[in-house]
Amino acid sequence: MKRRNLFYVWLLPLIWAVCSYIHFFYPGDEYMVWGYSSIAGTWIFFVTGWGDLHNPLFPVAIAATGAVVMAAVGLLMDRLRVRKVLWGAMFAIAAVVVFVASLKAFPSIEKALSKHGSWMAYICSSINLAIYLSVIASVPVALLERIWKKLR
Repeated sequence: MKRRNLFYVWLLPLIWAVCSYIHFFYPGDEYMVWGYSSIAGTWIFFVTGWGDLHNPLFPVAIAATGAVVMAAVGLLMDRLRVRKVLWGAMFAIAAVVVFVASLKAFPSIEKALSKHGSWMAYICSSINLAIYLSVIASVPVALLERIWKKLR
């Protein structure tokens, strides 16, 4: 595969790891929001049992583990030749929908911020969740496009 065709291999892990790392310091309600939005990296500690939340390397290890997972997903997307415009549109829409839905779960913005502590908790979780949703939506579309081209 040519170097120029490796768009998602570096983009997905970069966005995901940076958001996960920043999100660790603005985690939301007792690290719960960070935990589920960073599931691509946090799974390693459920499987191995290793890890201490207070260890300074903990967010780095999560970001690195998730970056490897997201690189594998990015390689799949590059191989399937998922259109950048398709993924970008799905990512942007998903990020906005997740962000708004997260805030709408509370009666007011003040209540939402008092529950999860900061805007960064909402922004970072929305970005990482939007990555998952946009991949889940764009990969089947790319598969269907490939199948359609082969049938024609």
